[in-house]
Order: sequence, then C-alpha cells, then structure tokens
Amino acid sequence: MDEPEEDSLTELASRTEKRYSSFRKGERKQMIDTLHDLIEESGKRATSQYTPSKERVRWVKLTGQLIWYKDHVLRNYDFERMAIEVQQLKKRLDEDEKSKTPVPSFPPLQEWRKPEPETVDEKKPENKEPEKAEKQEPGLYPESE
Repeated sequence: MDEPEEDSLTELASRTEKRYSSFRKGERKQMIDTLHDLIEESGKRATSQYTPSKERVRWVKLTGQLIWYKDHVLRNYDFERMAIEVQQLKKRLDEDEKSKTPVPSFPPLQEWRKPEPETVDEKKPENKEPEKAEKQEPGLYPESE
C-alpha cells in the first residue's frame, strides 16, 4: 500500500471508532437512565403498603436484579474506558520511542551462586573443640594460673 492510502484508512478507522464510541455512550446513558427509573419504581412497589405481601417478594427480587444489571453495565463501561486509555498510552509510548534516542542498557545484575560443598580436607573434626577454647587468655582468670 502507498503511504497516503494507509493514512486515509487510518483516519477513516479513527473517525468510525469515534462515532461508534459516541453512539455507545448515548445508548449506555439511555440504558442507565431507564434502569435507574425501573429501580426506583420497583423499590417503591416493594415497600408500598398497598402491594400485597405475595407480590413484594417479586418486586424486591426484581429490584435486586435491576441493580445488578446496572452495576454490570457500569463495570463494562469502566473496562472499555480502561482499554481506550491503554491504547492511548501505547500510542504515546510508540511516539516517544520513535522521537527519543535509545536508552543505554544497564549491566545485568550480579547472580548469586550456591555455595560449593566442602571437600573432605576442609571439613572440621567433629569432636575437637575450637582452638580458642584450648588456650586461655592470661589475666582473665587469676585463680587458674
């Protein structure tokens, strides 16, 4: 593809995405407003003294389901908004990488090695006490001199 053709396709996709996003915002707002009205009405019917007790349970259940659905719609909106923000951050990162000079890499961190097992020559005899215990320092215990 030619460069101008690719730019026009990118621009067209961008405009289409913006229109689709604005359409979804409008539909979502209308849906949330309708759900809010339904929640209020079902809540009134659930607590009304004129509602028969058999029907109150149904109205309470409906109110709970409507609240759950409204919450679900709002969560999906949050995830959609985060996805858009991630795309914007990726674009900014790509632009920054293109404009900046490469960052020098740091040397790798020092690796810690496991201690090597002691050889037979280096092992201390098990029954022998340390040398310091064999020789007493003079002056510490005057009775023992």
